[in-house]
Amino acid sequence: MLLIGDVHGLFYDYRELLKQHKPKYSLQLGDMGVGFPQSNELILNDIPGDHKWIRGNHDNPSVARAHPNYVGDYGILKGSFINGLYDKLFYIGGAWSIDWQHRTEGISIWHDEQLSQKELSDAVNLYNEEKPEVVCSHDCPTFILNYLHPGRVIPTRTSQAMDVMFLSHKPSVWVFAHHHMSWRKRIDGCTFICLNELESCDISKRITKNPQEETYECID
Repeated sequence: MLLIGDVHGLFYDYRELLKQHKPKYSLQLGDMGVGFPQSNELILNDIPGDHKWIRGNHDNPSVARAHPNYVGDYGILKGSFINGLYDKLFYIGGAWSIDWQHRTEGISIWHDEQLSQKELSDAVNLYNEEKPEVVCSHDCPTFILNYLHPGRVIPTRTSQAMDVMFLSHKPSVWVFAHHHMSWRKRIDGCTFICLNELESCDISKRITKNPQEETYECID
């Protein structure tokens, strides 16, 4: 399965990336960029149904949920991940917009950009029941923000719910986007991977350790 970072409305580039890699399955990790006035979601109608996506804070939730390739707000996928070692993947979308003051409600920001507290609680319960080996999300746990943005951490209900998930069960791999950087680190037995905009990582293949430091990188 090919995992893909933020698209931000660059639908042609997203489509070309799929053509280049030719994955059987893919999962885009939010901020597809649907629902903005200038967005042309018709481009996405040509994407086969095996290429799914979750939503980020730069997606209109109602437009996302109406699209046939939208996988859902959270849930479980079963398949073959990382050389067939793992067969259960948990996904969850949504995030908080740090630049909310500069956005317009209903046009460039939406009140339900994050899952509600009830939805997050239900997602945590599902995660605890399933105990997935692989997690894919738009945002990341709060404690990871200390590595990405030291001194500028703003906890959100989404990141705090993910803290609860990680404390209750540690997956082997956690891949996310949202933070516009390419970053890898092995923490407490879990390989955390942040994908930059339109960066991709094929987790149906292999994740290789960098022998020079305690980080891991995806090999397409």
